Amino acid sequence: RLIEEIYKRYSHLVFGVCLKYLKHKQNAEDVTLNIFSELSEKFMKHEIQNFKSWLYTLSKNACFMELRKRKVEFNSLEENIPIYDEDSISSKEVNEMKLEKLELAIQELNEEQRFCIEAFYLQKLSYEEITKKTSYSLNEVKSFIQNGKRNLKMILTKRFSEL
Repeated sequence: RLIEEIYKRYSHLVFGVCLKYLKHKQNAEDVTLNIFSELSEKFMKHEIQNFKSWLYTLSKNACFMELRKRKVEFNSLEENIPIYDEDSISSKEVNEMKLEKLELAIQELNEEQRFCIEAFYLQKLSYEEITKKTSYSLNEVKSFIQNGKRNLKMILTKRFSEL
């Protein structure tokens, strides 16, 4: 009877705390019900001065325990999933494919962007070294690199979405 009254009065608060931490309605409902099902047992173990703050702390801790439990479950699942099986391509082949796509994408850039991107990232030249090799100003070199990166991202995104 007492637990029912407490449930009617505080369940929305406990549910709100659980939803805040767990982010999913069903998970929050499950933890809320677990908290209230264990409440009479908890009453016996604790001396409660301020019930509302105690219930808030209890709810928060129950959410943290649930999150920890799910993280452990996820990590153990993740460990058992092979990244590549024998029938799939190797990571080296995947990297080679990505590099090939990147090289093709670089070729689609305009001449200034392509030259600056290759000089900066592949030849490891500084901005100043690129300005000396070209007639471009420092600001132009920075702009060509920045715009080239943005265009590469768009080209690669388009290519990968077509797969």
